[in-house]
Amino acid sequence: MPDSTHAHQALLATIAAHIPHSDPIDTHWAAPLRAERLHWLCHTAHSTPMAPDKLARWAGYAQGVATARAWPLPPLPGPLAPLSHAPMPDCHPALVDAHRAVLAYARTLLPATDTAGTWPHGARAVSCRALITTLLDTPFPLTTLARATGYVQGIACTRGWMDADAERERTRPIFHAAAKAAGHARPQTLGPERV
Repeated sequence: MPDSTHAHQALLATIAAHIPHSDPIDTHWAAPLRAERLHWLCHTAHSTPMAPDKLARWAGYAQGVATARAWPLPPLPGPLAPLSHAPMPDCHPALVDAHRAVLAYARTLLPATDTAGTWPHGARAVSCRALITTLLDTPFPLTTLARATGYVQGIACTRGWMDADAERERTRPIFHAAAKAAGHARPQTLGPERV
């Protein structure tokens, strides 16, 4: 298996290759959920050095949005599937706790009942709730936890349960504080260049 960085970059490249370049309903979506923004995210995450958990979270977000938007993706590893068995030398409890706090908050935003309609199974509230419960009750490697966190955020933003820009602003200080507690440099803030 490749190391975590290469595995997540490969996942992002696969997702980017299957995001449509033109989608007739794209303008109906908020900017962070549009194909153009997802292309930017995949390119930036693939070409910019970033902490492994941030890279994994971005990959999960892209996969969550693409799943919820029902873009024709090839079979991809599920959000809990490990992409790498390489050890995570920087796995500090503060980083794990930050992801768990973000997930616990996301769970409070899920509707009690879900009018699933035509949403894919993985984009339904019951699926997200089960995934979050598993993530909070079971220890996972940091990059798996981070990718699943991003996946849940991508689904929740696409379904309208959370606002992508507001969630980014809300979680940035959480992840910056966790990086500081772990003795890491503050993660670089990368703007979406408002595509």
